Amino acid sequence: MMKIDNTQWATTLSTSNVECKTSLSTENYAGGMFSRKMVRIDVVGAFYDKVQYYITECRSEKGASKSFLAELSLYVDKRYCVLYFDGVPLANDISSTNQFVPATVMVEADTMIEIDAVDLGTLCNTAENDGWCVFVQDGKARDAIVKEGGIAVTHDSSMLNEPSITAVIRPYEDAFYIYNKRQIIPSRALSD
Repeated sequence: MMKIDNTQWATTLSTSNVECKTSLSTENYAGGMFSRKMVRIDVVGAFYDKVQYYITECRSEKGASKSFLAELSLYVDKRYCVLYFDGVPLANDISSTNQFVPATVMVEADTMIEIDAVDLGTLCNTAENDGWCVFVQDGKARDAIVKEGGIAVTHDSSMLNEPSITAVIRPYEDAFYIYNKRQIIPSRALSD
């Protein structure tokens, strides 16, 4: 696991002996380990708090979208990433979610500000107009990311169990944690 400082995307603080370079884009971060590889971002899954913050702080949906994308562009090069958004929930997603709603969500419901479909629609349209590659998945964005494989930016650490995923980047507070399967499981032969 490597910890990457939020303000310098690739300044690596590592407990391992991995040689790393400093870069402000995904093109060369982590010593070229993922050089020019596509990064697949579960926008709501990875940056819910950031999106929520901009929605509450900005006066317009478009202003919130522009502000969020400006911050995101500090960390990733849009030429090498795809933004994935959850689409219409599938029937099995709704039924499995309803099993957990009564105990946990009700406690948090009073303090959370929900990101609605209009906000996400504006964010998707603004991102596309600004040259970002955007993909809206019916159901969960996670499923589309797993299907494509590669590097995933998400809070869903279970993605490391997916054979198609080579690394998971987890935003946490003011840092990013990179979990590279080749470093975690060095004896296992993994393909790109």
